[in-house]
Amino acid sequence: MKSIRSIALMVIIAGLASCENKNRINAYQDGDEFTAQTIEGIDMLFKVISAADKIVQVGNGDSKEHPLLNELAAIDQQFEGKVTIPQEVNGFRVTRISKCAFFKCKIAKAEIPEGIIILNEDAFFDCENLKEIVLPNSLTTIEGGAFYNCKELASIHIPQNVDFLSTDAFYRTALRFISVDQKNKKYNSPNNSNAIIETSTKTLIKGCCNTIIPEDIEAIGDKAFYGCVDLTSIQIPSSVKTIGKSAFAECKLTKIQIPENVIKIAENAFYGNTLLKEIAVDENNPNFDSRNNSNAIVETLTNTLVLGCKNSKIPNDIKAIGDNAFHGCSDLKNIIIPCSVESIRKNAFSGCGLVSVTIPSNVKDIGEFAFAYCFHLEKILLSEGVEHIGDQAFESTNIQRILIPASVGIIGNGVFKDCFVLESIIVDSRNTRFDSRHNCNAIILSNTNSLRAGCMNTIIPDDVTKIEEDAFGGFAPSHIVIPSAVTEIGEHALGGGGNVVISLILEPFDVPEITITPIDTLYVPQGTKEKYEKYWGRKRAKNIVELKESFM
Repeated sequence: MKSIRSIALMVIIAGLASCENKNRINAYQDGDEFTAQTIEGIDMLFKVISAADKIVQVGNGDSKEHPLLNELAAIDQQFEGKVTIPQEVNGFRVTRISKCAFFKCKIAKAEIPEGIIILNEDAFFDCENLKEIVLPNSLTTIEGGAFYNCKELASIHIPQNVDFLSTDAFYRTALRFISVDQKNKKYNSPNNSNAIIETSTKTLIKGCCNTIIPEDIEAIGDKAFYGCVDLTSIQIPSSVKTIGKSAFAECKLTKIQIPENVIKIAENAFYGNTLLKEIAVDENNPNFDSRNNSNAIVETLTNTLVLGCKNSKIPNDIKAIGDNAFHGCSDLKNIIIPCSVESIRKNAFSGCGLVSVTIPSNVKDIGEFAFAYCFHLEKILLSEGVEHIGDQAFESTNIQRILIPASVGIIGNGVFKDCFVLESIIVDSRNTRFDSRHNCNAIILSNTNSLRAGCMNTIIPDDVTKIEEDAFGGFAPSHIVIPSAVTEIGEHALGGGGNVVISLILEPFDVPEITITPIDTLYVPQGTKEKYEKYWGRKRAKNIVELKESFM
């Protein structure tokens, strides 16, 4: 039996400990951080949101730098297995999981307790092993990217009080089963549809590969199926009127049937479905059609082809090929662009497997990135009539020779960026805006003497005064001589080739403003090495060598 003295001593010690703990809690201020252990015995980082209200969040939520550059996780990222977030810690209530709190963690299961109200953006970002998550009824908000790239997460149940759910909260997950609590007033998931429906608007905001779209749905929301890589087929009911931005982007659909009541198909709705073989529009749809069994979606009023596939045939009355219409069709080897086409828009054929293309004479406009990343494209014929070529229209193609017609009036920067085998550029001598003077194998803006685009055989003319942004973007000849007339060099103008040798004959001009990736040898005029070293620094050029004589 313990003595009265022993009991009294224990009471005093307990009292002191209680006072010490109370004093420690009272010492915390807003923004303070501390660690505490979970029931699994791992340290977890917490940050005080409100010292007065005794509220903390999991993780510090520091977003000053890009998350990929920081170790932001609230726990040891290598910890595997289950993690249980405490409901209270050190006398504080836990109400939020902060941005990137479990960034790239290897946990397999997470239990989130009652009291948690918000999952901030990217809370479980890239938790590739996360298979199970338990969400509490107290939860009201799930922000964007909360479960981004959780590749093993196959099911999710949305609790009754959630009233904000970002459309990309579950982007790149393996979701196969989705349910919503029947008491939720904002969202529902009727008849085991495996989807999240916004009740008031009848908009499907999140689906998965097992989704059956309910018959009364009127809209498929932005990014509703974005990144569902297991989605190979979907039945869109006749009740649907609008299909949102990127609604089915980056899926694996092989067939698309647009029902009769669809009045709007938003930008990039089917972007990146590279396996498409069949496309059809209900014949009673007054807004879109698939005329002449074209295997394409055509906006009827404007005669714009908005979506095609490897089996498409562009109808002879089409006026425009829309943004991203054939993007990523790697199996598309040949396509006939009919003479009726007047505009080839942004990304229209980017990433296709095209080998050669003839641009008909009625085409006035070639949008930016229109043929970008067509790695097999060796030959392109630009007919007289083209007026506009957008930025980086032919980026990363395999074109070897190009002729710019007299009719071209606009050519964007970086038009031939990363065209590594481009040997010859010729501008028609009748062109009043651009030229290729002295057989320079480049495009020169005539009235300003600015070099807009070059190739591996370019010789910069003596009277050029400016080399524009991305002129040699991503590549450059092994030897570039920059004449003394040049006073300005744009960003990335000189490419980033491994063994670029540059001669800057610029005296008496000041050092031009240059942005370029590192080069091997920079040749400069005699007596100027010191100032070039000061400007370029060691990271820009391995060697700076003074010339006794000009390269010119």
